[in-house]
Amino acid sequence: MERSNVNKLITTAIIGGGRRPAADV
Repeated sequence: MERSNVNKLITTAIIGGGRRPAADV
C-alpha cells in the first residue's frame, strides 16, 4: 500500500507539471 501511495504522489507531481522537484520526492 505504501508503494502505491508513493507512485500516486510521483504521478500527481508529474501531472501537476512538476510542481515539486524530483529531489524533494
